Amino acid sequence: MSPAARRRAWADRSRARAAAALAAMTLVVTAGVPAGAALPTPLTAYPSAPVVSADPVTPETEDGPGLRILLDDVDPTVARPGEPVVLRGRVVNDGDRVRRLSTVDLRAAWAPLRSRADVSAWVGGTDARATDRVLGDDEVGPVVAPGAAIPFTVSVPENVLDPVQDGATALAVELRAQEEDADGTSAEGVELVTLRTVLTVGDDLVREPLDLAWVVPLTLPADPALSDPDPTVRRQAWYAATGPGSPARAWLAGLSPLPDVTWLVDPALLSPGPGPAELRGPDGEGTGVDGTGEEEGAGEDGQETGGGEGPVEDAQETVDPPSVPAPAPGTEPEGDGTAVVTDQRLDAALVELAGRLARVEDDQLWWLPAGDADVAALLEVGATGRPDAQATRTQDLLGTLPEDATAQVRRLTSRGRDDVVWPALAAPSVRDVTAVDKLWSAREGTPEGAAAVLLPRESVSGSSAEPVDHAAVPLTAPAGVTALAADSRAGALLAGADQAAARRGAGAVAQHLLADTLTAYLEDPGTSRSLLLAPPRGTVVPEEVLAEVSDGLVGAPWLDTVHASALLTQAQAGTHRHELTGTAPDPEVLGDAAVLLDPAPSPLTPDRVRSLDRLAVDLAGLSQVLEEDGAPQSWEPVLRSLWSTRWRAAPDDWDSLWRGLRTLTGDVRSQVHINPSTINFLSDQGIITVTVVNDLPVAVEQLQVELVPDSTLLQVIEQPDPVSVGAQSRATLSFTARALRRGETTIAAYLTAPNGSSLGDDAEVTVRVQPTGVWIYWVLGGVGGVILVLGIARALRATPRAAAAAAAAARPTVPGGPS
Repeated sequence: MSPAARRRAWADRSRARAAAALAAMTLVVTAGVPAGAALPTPLTAYPSAPVVSADPVTPETEDGPGLRILLDDVDPTVARPGEPVVLRGRVVNDGDRVRRLSTVDLRAAWAPLRSRADVSAWVGGTDARATDRVLGDDEVGPVVAPGAAIPFTVSVPENVLDPVQDGATALAVELRAQEEDADGTSAEGVELVTLRTVLTVGDDLVREPLDLAWVVPLTLPADPALSDPDPTVRRQAWYAATGPGSPARAWLAGLSPLPDVTWLVDPALLSPGPGPAELRGPDGEGTGVDGTGEEEGAGEDGQETGGGEGPVEDAQETVDPPSVPAPAPGTEPEGDGTAVVTDQRLDAALVELAGRLARVEDDQLWWLPAGDADVAALLEVGATGRPDAQATRTQDLLGTLPEDATAQVRRLTSRGRDDVVWPALAAPSVRDVTAVDKLWSAREGTPEGAAAVLLPRESVSGSSAEPVDHAAVPLTAPAGVTALAADSRAGALLAGADQAAARRGAGAVAQHLLADTLTAYLEDPGTSRSLLLAPPRGTVVPEEVLAEVSDGLVGAPWLDTVHASALLTQAQAGTHRHELTGTAPDPEVLGDAAVLLDPAPSPLTPDRVRSLDRLAVDLAGLSQVLEEDGAPQSWEPVLRSLWSTRWRAAPDDWDSLWRGLRTLTGDVRSQVHINPSTINFLSDQGIITVTVVNDLPVAVEQLQVELVPDSTLLQVIEQPDPVSVGAQSRATLSFTARALRRGETTIAAYLTAPNGSSLGDDAEVTVRVQPTGVWIYWVLGGVGGVILVLGIARALRATPRAAAAAAAAARPTVPGGPS
């Protein structure tokens, strides 16, 4: 941002804030102006020396009750000796009563800050040096109503900043606001509120600037609404993640003045996909499963733990509904005030985001696996499950091209590189990095393994207190892999910038980061070294902070910005190799900021990995039997997203999404089943029938049925053929069985998809076996014989009578003879 543009923007903001303050006032008071103010005193940089103050300021008492100072802007961001400097900010009244102010002044300590530890101690309030040199002031005067703020502008005259040592210095400065008495006169000696900050000063006498490289991750937030079945909710979530005002856009816009930033992008950020769909029949009615339910009685590993009279602990858990985000810029509110994002608006946001990345040079465009798979968790649970499941995991989760990628995204991912790995490990060991290299060699496109691994700087330096050296170094083991050592202290400042800016102002946050890089340079000025800034995943930095930082980095003479690929090339050409130390960022050195760098535990425990493997098999089976519907294929991206690193920041949301998907697949599978029945089997061999029921609103195809008797009373000679069942209907299956002896047996009926995944519950068919046996033939033969003999005897008795009748009929009759 140019100085003129910044001044115009500041004037607009100042007028708006002043108007808001006046509107909030219930009493108009004319504030008096102090009769005099201390003149600025020329400041000369002296060597660092301990300074004792009788009243050190601590972070808890830095701000007065209900009031705080925010520094929004320093112009120029990096001050120059002999040139004026302007500081702009606000005094905010968070209290419940009207406050009166007279002046805001800027004071500096004589001794500059010479180390990174000095800067942290000063800003954190543990450095006790005195600030008794006034650099400038502003007579603000008006009252500050509760909830209001008044702007201030402190100008440092051009003759105040003298030449500095080593071409650059960091001044310990303090902003102070003075309160007025009730009669409008200045309350002498009353120190109402203070803000400790830093003022960076540099000239062109710097020797051998410090190389500075950026690697910025652009990933999806841990938001389950990205997979919501409701298209309206899902579009809103994706627009918030990719549209104007999103963290990704803020990074791209805020660092746009820096030409050498390297972007580490999750391709899934550019490909939202169609979203999970419901099963819908010809009448348009769905299954009623929305994926937000919870499977009753299911334990962590997916096995049933309930069923008794007592309550199941997991079944009693409730998940709070996701909060409704504020309307994103460019959306139209509905009647109830919620924002509406259309498909066209979301598509335009995605095209704009991809277009900005398309303008990045190839060597500054790096790709994460699609979905940002949790590589560290994969290393830990890599041996979990069947070998075929492990191999499938590697291929499915480590690819860089989303299945639903547009042509624009396909062209984009064909550029850049995908052989730089960023595992979520605080202290990676040689074994960890070797496993990463092996994992990458098994994926498509990187047969040579990983070229580089992004690690904390302590992994090669051995300590957070070590001075900055080289940010890219080749490793002894595994051979061929380069370590990119991200600076932990600077990374923690970026990770906490969002909250710090709300509490201290964008200008104060930017000056803190600039002073940190400046004192890193002062640790060994004149020596060729490099510093890598890599904010943790999910870091949100306000765009105004990034604009201030970018402006300062462009004008910082102690820094020379380079792209990370240049550091890799230099390191790979070197001969000195480093051993991994296995050291994590040290809280003793970094303080509370170290917590921001420690990766949270992954929700991918071994039990849950086995559950995800089972879900993958179940979804593949549903895709086979519901091939014409296509809904199960839309659920697979939801499953794939559960392997993402982003869920470390939201384990409860991961659990909610996992349970919802497990319930969804379980409900669909349970609605295709075999009816239990009881059958009387009265032959040695014959046909038995069973009924397959489909309660889904869509047809199912290629159902496999396997019938297994639990005893040797009955033998299944031929299993039934695959069967298809129409929507909400039944089908009868026949199979051939042979009875071996009398008794009662149970046939377990297993209903599966072609891939072997089970459908419904295993049904039981009870068969009462009563084979006829050999005796029946003897009985039937005897009965037949008796009938035959009786027939013959009857025939013999009837023959003489029949013969006499026949003879009589055959004698001739004589005419006239006796009759």
